[in-house]
Amino acid sequence: MHHIYAFKPGGFRLPGAARSRRTSGTTLVEVLVVIVILLIGILAVVQIFPRGFQLLTLSRKSAQATQLARQESERLKARADMLPNMVTAVNLAGESADATAPNELIPAGSTINGLGNLSVNGQSVGPWALHSGPNRFRRIVAETHRLPAPRAVGIGSNWYGGVLIPEFGPVDPATPVVVNGNDLVRSVGLPQGLQQRSGTDLFDVLDTSGDFEYFVEVQDASTVYLYLPTGPTSRVYRASGYALVDRGGGRFDKRLFENIDFATPATDRNGTITTQNRDGTTNTVRTNNHPLLRVNIAPAIAASLPAGQGTFASLLLDSLHTARGFRLLASADAFSADPFEYKVLNSNLGSLLFNPTGHSVFVPTGNGRQPLGVSLSYNVLDWRILREDFRINDTDLPQHRLPLGSIKVGGMAGPDGRPLTGISAIEPSSSEGGLSGIPASQDSKADHVALVDLDTGGIVCERNPANTSDTAQYVTVDKTLGLISFRDVDGSEAGTQGRLLLPDGSTRDVNLSGRALRALYMANNEWAVQVLKAASQYSTSPTLPGAGQFYVAGSNGSIGGRATSVYFPRADANQKVTVGTINYLARQGENLVARQIVGQDFVVRFRANDPLSYPSIDLRDVDPDAVEFDFGSATVGLLPVREVKGASVVVRVLWNPDTFRLTDDPQRNARAFDVWGRGWRRANVQTYIQRGSNIR
Repeated sequence: MHHIYAFKPGGFRLPGAARSRRTSGTTLVEVLVVIVILLIGILAVVQIFPRGFQLLTLSRKSAQATQLARQESERLKARADMLPNMVTAVNLAGESADATAPNELIPAGSTINGLGNLSVNGQSVGPWALHSGPNRFRRIVAETHRLPAPRAVGIGSNWYGGVLIPEFGPVDPATPVVVNGNDLVRSVGLPQGLQQRSGTDLFDVLDTSGDFEYFVEVQDASTVYLYLPTGPTSRVYRASGYALVDRGGGRFDKRLFENIDFATPATDRNGTITTQNRDGTTNTVRTNNHPLLRVNIAPAIAASLPAGQGTFASLLLDSLHTARGFRLLASADAFSADPFEYKVLNSNLGSLLFNPTGHSVFVPTGNGRQPLGVSLSYNVLDWRILREDFRINDTDLPQHRLPLGSIKVGGMAGPDGRPLTGISAIEPSSSEGGLSGIPASQDSKADHVALVDLDTGGIVCERNPANTSDTAQYVTVDKTLGLISFRDVDGSEAGTQGRLLLPDGSTRDVNLSGRALRALYMANNEWAVQVLKAASQYSTSPTLPGAGQFYVAGSNGSIGGRATSVYFPRADANQKVTVGTINYLARQGENLVARQIVGQDFVVRFRANDPLSYPSIDLRDVDPDAVEFDFGSATVGLLPVREVKGASVVVRVLWNPDTFRLTDDPQRNARAFDVWGRGWRRANVQTYIQRGSNIR
């Protein structure tokens, strides 16, 4: 190989060396190429971050939802005595609440107008938010309490009594709270020695269980008599249950009737009963009991049934509940000696004031003497109004942080693009001081937060209600963090003094330190904490089951179903029930043998390929050899399944971060609403507890 060297003055270089020196560094084209490659890489990485942020946000909210559900579940376990008999769906136009499943969050056949009002099957039912999502199931049936101890909630004796605030309020004022006492003991047939007072429907009897027993006599479909106890003052009794309805063509259905009222007059004890001696002579015996009033409930039940949906055929006795109703007084009325009296303190909050004498009254029940109780049935106003019970500590800066931040602010847009209205109906404007001239964006009043004093039913004032020019705040709420801060209203060192707006409109300064308070608030993204509960006691149904009922396959040949299944309402899917006794037939070799299951727990669930679209429990989950229920055993009669009780409570937390926008086109709104409804996220916590009360 030959090398050629170039000689120049000052020395020599290799040929490539001079060229390398001239081309060292980076050209503009090379820089541009590197920048393009770098940008492509950065853009590829950046695209990952939004999805990552979304996953982190979803994970955080899922954890918050689970924590909220656990907190509510623990609260319910600590208060098992006040659990309702059941939680059911509300009846919407043309829909049966019994046929609604918990996961059906949007009503079928619904449209929404530009004002946000929902129509179902062409009939307006109200704002969409109150009739969809978690608010489809908001009927509380027979929430139970012992009458609380009396205390003063205002000025004067008329404001002294037992304060009771529904556990799942605020309540829907469109369906006022129904207030009943303990269920009466039901006896089928007539008591001995019954004798009618001339010209009346009053019947004297020598001996009964007193004011807490009634009798049922069924003569035919048009005559079902109740014999109700009377007393020295007029009374109201309320009956609830199921009626069998003749649909024509051999088809039967059943319909729920709730709280049908029957009034009894004031009576005396001066009744007499004529008895016959063995020798044929008669005796006239003066009774020391108030008479029983006979009422025929069949016409009232028939009148309560929806028009055009069949005629009343019979009463399902096993489903009948009858209780004495409490009498509603005006706030200015004085309580009498009758313990069955109450007043409404706040119709939106649902707070009630009971006759102070009721707290010391005991009544006979099937489980012995029990304190006089009260049963509340109502519709929850909105599960999106969250509840947080707490007590504040006596510190220099008493505060409480709510489980959720990002609290709604009045005037801002809701998920449908319409302005939010807040929960001001619960918190009177006077509790916020009534300040004017302040833009909504600068007004720190918590129009989506209300603080309730559980001892009096009063509202904790945020500002001075007596002086609208006083800009000092007693309570401030950081809506971003969900942080509530309290300021001492009088500057004393004796705890944190707060000002209550009492139900009678007066104010009282109290020490808030350690006092039981309830925060009601609403958070963005439509957060809701909802309670679903199986019925405490189930009754048998001759047809497909309604709320609080079960149907045994094979008991009605025209319905069918799996021969080994017991069917429950669609609303009870995924709930747990306990069955006292099941008598059935199982295959053993070539023969069928009688077997029995006692005290077994089951989970109610939908099953694939079931001929009925109802959830059920199945014998084969316990005994694979089960064939059918034993209807023929002499010891079983027509009741092969007995003593069925609900054993679980589900706390469900839902939230929806999506939005939609209303237009003037109801059909377009319905489609957008349906798409938005698919965005519900949820977390469930199921607790196995049974109600610990004997009221219902």
